[in-house]
Amino acid sequence: FDAAATGVFGFAALSAAELVVLASEPPESSPAALTLGKLLETPPAELAALSPEAWVARLREGGERKMRQVAGVLANEAAYNVSFVERILEAMAAAGGASVLLETAATAKRREFAAVAVKALVAHPAEAEPVAREVLERRPLEEGPTRIALAVAARSSTQRLAAVIGRRFYELREIARYPLIDAVVQLADV
Repeated sequence: FDAAATGVFGFAALSAAELVVLASEPPESSPAALTLGKLLETPPAELAALSPEAWVARLREGGERKMRQVAGVLANEAAYNVSFVERILEAMAAAGGASVLLETAATAKRREFAAVAVKALVAHPAEAEPVAREVLERRPLEEGPTRIALAVAARSSTQRLAAVIGRRFYELREIARYPLIDAVVQLADV
């Protein structure tokens, strides 16, 4: 009998139970939705009900500054419902906010935000590829954005991104070895 192991197991079980309870909460009750409601001057329940097309229109209307604010909220505050976050980030990518998504994902406190942002970027390759290419061509390379750009490159598999990675391979290896390996493996057939 190990008391420390029992404590760790108990904490993990409690955390899992808390996640199950939070996942059953409506998205409009999350801290992220409440903050977005204040930011966008719209009731959180109304924001949760917006269609992807309505989100695209709102984000385009607000411009890059508003997109940065919305992405910052989602990156740093709990949003109990992943589909709520996915819908907003997909709309942001479609509204021309690929650079906002990539930069915010690189500095996000909540790790799941980066994964959802990469998924949204890959779903919009015409917007994401030039942004990822620009990040990979920066001098000097920045670690956070480079990691996210490599994740986008690995999942979008374009020849232009493969060419940039080939040209900057040794520099990229110094900054982000494992994301680079993943990208090279995924881009092998390009």
